[in-house]
Amino acid sequence: MSRDHSNILVLIERFGQGGTEKLTSMVAEELARRRGGRVYYGTVFSETGRNFYPGTAEPVCLEIPAAHSPWGKVINYARKLRRLSRLKRRLGIGLTISALWPVDWINVLTGSDRKLCIVVINIFNNAQNARMVRHHRLVSYVYNHADRVVVSSASILREMTEGFAVEPGRVRQIRNPLDLQAIERNQAERLPPVIESFLDRHAILVFAGRLQDVKNAVALVPIIKEVNRRTGAKLLVIGEGEDKVPMQELLTKVGLTFADLEREAGTVEEGAVVQFMRFQQNLHQIFARCRAFVLPSKGEGVPLALLEAMACGVPVAVSDCPNGGPAEVFGVVPPGEHVARTVTLATPAGYLLPVPEASRQDTITQWADAIVDMLQDRAKSLAMGGEARRIASGYGLEQVMPQWLEEVDRLIAAPRQA
Repeated sequence: MSRDHSNILVLIERFGQGGTEKLTSMVAEELARRRGGRVYYGTVFSETGRNFYPGTAEPVCLEIPAAHSPWGKVINYARKLRRLSRLKRRLGIGLTISALWPVDWINVLTGSDRKLCIVVINIFNNAQNARMVRHHRLVSYVYNHADRVVVSSASILREMTEGFAVEPGRVRQIRNPLDLQAIERNQAERLPPVIESFLDRHAILVFAGRLQDVKNAVALVPIIKEVNRRTGAKLLVIGEGEDKVPMQELLTKVGLTFADLEREAGTVEEGAVVQFMRFQQNLHQIFARCRAFVLPSKGEGVPLALLEAMACGVPVAVSDCPNGGPAEVFGVVPPGEHVARTVTLATPAGYLLPVPEASRQDTITQWADAIVDMLQDRAKSLAMGGEARRIASGYGLEQVMPQWLEEVDRLIAAPRQA
């Protein structure tokens, strides 16, 4: 195939339900719609599973099998480099956009195309990225050889330029985009009557995200126990992951009932304090009927689930993560100067709280007090929801995508940097 510099590949490691997958699929879709040319949406592993965010970009896959041994992983390193090089040549790729380290490094080390790497998760003070900190020189080398590194927050920009010594001219901050029109349409969709009635009759807190250690959903168990005792509120947990079983075991241990809320079947177990629901394509019609969005994460960049809940007019209670992402959303500290707080801060859009830990009762109490305040002071809660919607409006596609288009056009037109 002749080399067409307008052909773009957007590459992720595998399909998933997280914010990174949603961001990359949205970028691919908008580039295909607004810019023209051929846009491909690629994954690395062959067992990619369900694409939670399907679009019109052409799907491709490197067909890398899962490795179950150290030697298998070494073999996969070579496979990834070889197959991505071949794919770029076959498709005539002029620009590859990759997201997160597992694909950023193979993107930068393959092909003569331009390379744009998306970093949306903080690396320092984040246990899931500890290996990147240990291999500091390699990370610095890779990102200094990308044509552009796009980051979602000022704190990540600072990590790149100061922590990894990436040349400032290679790094640009672009906000995570929200499709505000789609969110508005989604809110108007009807739920099964039984579920809609359940959400309307009860004070529901909602968490949405992967159930894994960094999201810290297990810490919601002692929090909802206290909140339920004081207000009767319930918790809806949307998502899947390895922490689901430990969370359910802890619920049983502390004497709280739980059940699976089956949206498709339209069934609800009324007496359960905690309801679990599988990932939903349309979260917004659920968010809009809940009293508060809760995000107890240990580390975040600029979480899309938080922004989407805010766009639905829902007040939020969120960890003031050490990296500062949520604090930047609320605009409570100058960019890059964040120190995680140990006491509650009430903002016009919701609460910033210390990361909750079951072993630190003071953090559990602060979370419970903040949530109870939102539930009991309806006027304050509505005002917070209105301010949350106003903040989220600044992340709309119409504001953000022109920056992406500008960056893509500049990279495709310009010669490679050294």
